[in-house]
Amino acid sequence: MNTLYQLANTISPISSTSFKKMSEFFNEKTIKKGTVLCDINETAKYGYFVKSGVVSSSICFGNGKTFVRGLYIKNQLVGPHPSLVVDKPSSFIYEALTDCEVIEYEFEKIRNLYFENPDLLRFGYKILEQFYLNLEETVISLGTRDAKDRYVEFRETYAEVEKSIPLQITASYLGITAIQLSRIRKVLREEGLL
Repeated sequence: MNTLYQLANTISPISSTSFKKMSEFFNEKTIKKGTVLCDINETAKYGYFVKSGVVSSSICFGNGKTFVRGLYIKNQLVGPHPSLVVDKPSSFIYEALTDCEVIEYEFEKIRNLYFENPDLLRFGYKILEQFYLNLEETVISLGTRDAKDRYVEFRETYAEVEKSIPLQITASYLGITAIQLSRIRKVLREEGLL
């Protein structure tokens, strides 16, 4: 819990008293690869802090294609935030890509603490702000950067977990096909960068 408290304070300062109140609603869990944390069209109740492993958010289209919107690794918060905040069905599937250790929290109980604890209200606001900024950054990256640059950045961010997730997941996250990713990896190997 100390790691989570330290991480929370890098987002927005939280008193130890407020964190203790919040941690009453935490549940440490081990989840197996393939476990769905929140399914599409399911109204979410829980958010998660990833202690180890990889979780994805994705959507599967009628033609069988999958678009991976997000990958979440150690020390990151994950959850269907739009569903949690406005109590509506999730647009994405949140699934463990590997075995994971997580801290699960019931969002509504945490949100109820906001009214008694201004530091938690600021923290919740900062989480939503980061969620929006990350989403905007992803959209801009997909629209303005070439696939090779996106993959190089991906390797910097996800170096320790890249080998534990399927190539097609990485390709989908980058907005390209697995064949395109294989070609990019070949070019990088030839350039001595892989």
